[in-house]
Amino acid sequence: MKRRALIIYMTDTPSGRLDGPAYDYKNIHEYLTSNLGGNWYSNEIIALQNATKRQLKEAIFRMADSDYAFVVFSGHGEFEQDTKLQYIELLDDEVSIKELFVNSKRQTIIIDACRGYFSMRERLLEKSKVFSMASESLYHEISTRELFNNKLAKTEEGLTILYAANENQTALDTNIGAAYISSLLNIAKKWELSSNNMEELTIKDAHEKAIDYLYLNFDTKQIPVINKEKRLRYYPFAVKYS
Repeated sequence: MKRRALIIYMTDTPSGRLDGPAYDYKNIHEYLTSNLGGNWYSNEIIALQNATKRQLKEAIFRMADSDYAFVVFSGHGEFEQDTKLQYIELLDDEVSIKELFVNSKRQTIIIDACRGYFSMRERLLEKSKVFSMASESLYHEISTRELFNNKLAKTEEGLTILYAANENQTALDTNIGAAYISSLLNIAKKWELSSNNMEELTIKDAHEKAIDYLYLNFDTKQIPVINKEKRLRYYPFAVKYS
């Protein structure tokens, strides 16, 4: 099972600086390479800070040979009213979420960005728009990499997308990372330490538990959402040996 992960963290773009994305990159990288996250190899993870459109395309192309693609974006974003597409802000352009789709049979995308409405049609009528170019988990002697791959192989093919906020909402950024991403990672760590006999915490279960964690621990009204799929088995987010 060939895996590829891409972490895009935008700390400084035309819409302004953000403190959280740098922490998000660090936290997600540590999580993925931990036993809890499935023991990803570092060479399977691509990191893009303040990426340009060209750099993003090159990274997506590099991931095309993967059996499973995991993409995380942390930064500024908006929701286009006419096309009903999420847009993310790069260093030199705004692109739709479609630009994150990898030619892979299995993929998860996590978007931690605002989803306020905007109209592309109105923007095209403007004369111009200038963009500045301006805990490691508990140790296990046996790696969980094979366990993660086995769980992954049992899932149906498809695309799962997680958004930090609903349409026309902002997503909270903090000095320890984005609130939603932080909630996902903390839920996984709590699940690992819990006295359950389950070997897997799925993407969907982690998302649902993260919503409760978000409201209990952060001052935000954002409503995280997951795209609707007719699937029986969701991709693993965390694994452990029972």
